[in-house]
Amino acid sequence: PRVAVPTVQVELVATAPAYEGRGLVRALMEEAHRRSADRGDLLQVMIGIPFFYRQFGYSYAMPIPMTWNVFDVPVADPDITVRPARLTDIPAMEALQTTAQHAADIRMPHSPGCWRWLVQRSGSTELVADHDGAIVATARRTPPEDGDVLGEMAGRADGLRALVASTGREGEVAVLERPVAGIGELLAEIAVSPDAPDRSRDWFYGRVPALSPLLEHLRPVLLERFRSAGLAGHHEVLLSSWRSHVRFSIDEVSMS
Repeated sequence: PRVAVPTVQVELVATAPAYEGRGLVRALMEEAHRRSADRGDLLQVMIGIPFFYRQFGYSYAMPIPMTWNVFDVPVADPDITVRPARLTDIPAMEALQTTAQHAADIRMPHSPGCWRWLVQRSGSTELVADHDGAIVATARRTPPEDGDVLGEMAGRADGLRALVASTGREGEVAVLERPVAGIGELLAEIAVSPDAPDRSRDWFYGRVPALSPLLEHLRPVLLERFRSAGLAGHHEVLLSSWRSHVRFSIDEVSMS
């Protein structure tokens, strides 16, 4: 079974240089966590300065895919047009992303508000590949000053190729890998993998405000995995989180 975990992603934490050293980032993080608790979130995630957010209870939890540098711009289908996304494209883009994330153990779909913000914001560009009025692929492009990377790619192989071709003609571009049909084959053909990927890999931060509510929420998944593992009988489980621990019982039919 799949379980939706109420989660918030903290973004764009910054302080003006003239106001640094006054504890404003800590105050911002405390306010973000307070609002998250009021919403009933069981998890917080973010991307930020390496190791900095550990002081606020975050740990590295999920690896971010590697970025591949494109060295040979592919030939694209001339009948496919690449353009910036519009608000009316969101349903098609969301459907492509849902398909791309279907097989993942952990999925982080965008909320409706986030979709609108991504399409309208100036810091990055949502792109779509249009074939005779149908959206066949989508990607998010960061601006050149941030490295000019195509990420969150989803859709048909010919649409993905068109997205890379359109962006690559303007200069250097990189592609964020993703376990989606068509992307791996395309990267093997046109890109160079990064050096020392294990050392250069970035990670998502994760923060669990309270372990017990999260485990209770995940009860259906934990029970199913317990049964799938073929474990029989009654088991006592102790999970330590350094300053505290959670103890619970589990067997073939229940978890308490």
